[in-house]
Amino acid sequence: MRTTHSGKAAAAAFFIAVLAALLAPRQVGGQTDADETRPPKLTYSFENRTLTALNKDGKEEWSHRFKSDIVKVTLEEDYLFVITKKNVALLTPLSGTERWTFRADNIKKLDVRKPRVLASGDRLIAAIDIVDGTPDWRFRTSGSIESYVIHDERFMVVKTDKRVAALDYGNGKTLVSTSLSRADEYLKSQALGPVLALHFKDKIRLWNTGRKRELPEIKRQKVEDMRGKELPKALEYLRDRVTSRKENDRVAGMVSLLFMKNKNGVLLVRAGLGAEDDAAKSAVREIMLAMAEYSRESGFLGRATEGILEELAAADTSGEIERAFYSAYYEKYAYELPEPETVLKVMIVMLKFADRDGKDRAIKSLEQLTGKTLDYKPTDSLKERNQAVGRWEKWLSAHRGRFAWDIPGRKIKIRE
Repeated sequence: MRTTHSGKAAAAAFFIAVLAALLAPRQVGGQTDADETRPPKLTYSFENRTLTALNKDGKEEWSHRFKSDIVKVTLEEDYLFVITKKNVALLTPLSGTERWTFRADNIKKLDVRKPRVLASGDRLIAAIDIVDGTPDWRFRTSGSIESYVIHDERFMVVKTDKRVAALDYGNGKTLVSTSLSRADEYLKSQALGPVLALHFKDKIRLWNTGRKRELPEIKRQKVEDMRGKELPKALEYLRDRVTSRKENDRVAGMVSLLFMKNKNGVLLVRAGLGAEDDAAKSAVREIMLAMAEYSRESGFLGRATEGILEELAAADTSGEIERAFYSAYYEKYAYELPEPETVLKVMIVMLKFADRDGKDRAIKSLEQLTGKTLDYKPTDSLKERNQAVGRWEKWLSAHRGRFAWDIPGRKIKIRE
């Protein structure tokens, strides 16, 4: 899913985006087996404080003794991790050389996410540099850690028995922290650009993680109520939210588009695109025009819109929502797009004068934009390439003045 961005750079961004588009280990008991393809194949076993590596004949290759009892051994790629009661150590699998040791009590789980390894215990998560063993950050909590989820290497959402906290995955700083009452039944987290959604049984709580500020929540009962409403009324409600004067309400309204469905389980905005009712169509059009405008902003609202549009496109396999957005964008900002005939001229000139890579990119771009190659091949002889360029020039001349952007299809069309 591609969206356009800020200000008058939107046209260039869209043009560039169109062209750019072409152009766990096996462990049983106290043993961990090395990869079958790794020579030689070693098996690692431990007892108390001693880790032993055995070759395929059962003979000892090396052993390593630690200062406290070994709890778990994990082999992943070239990383042999050993968790003891007092620390985490990284060893070289074939020699047993200790590469680093990180002091931490009661670590229970390791999660390798290069260039880090995440070590987690009852009340601690540490992000450790996998090369030198230094901690990038630590997160401590008063409650017992039950689970965590990482969203696009940006957010880590940690659930304890008392709280749900969202961390900046880059530096470990807390972005959101909310206590859980006995009545709260937490389900999952979801990242929508800079918006974080925490799903509970009866509501969806939303946060602007950049400002650490809560947005208006979405009541699940309201989501259910929309299923019973007539489509035009339901879409008018969403339109009023999406076009609100308050930025927080606008974002909450756009997030609502992801969850509000009709009685047949179809997203309301998707149902509105195929509706015959003029009021429903008008509401969807206004929603898309507003989102097209928001997508041009460089701040929080623009990034949030981009994240929500990506989720909408993923939820709608027909592609109609994405096409509707680009149609709305074209309607509002077509005057800022590069003139399509100029784009084609540039590509055709590249077919003739660019280097081999440039010729290859140009013909792929032309095929993406027009659906044609006119038998141009960068690997052909100079004579054959020039003949193909002649065909392109003749085709361009035959349709001069009739080219237009087809934004939803990311193509150039010929007007009748």
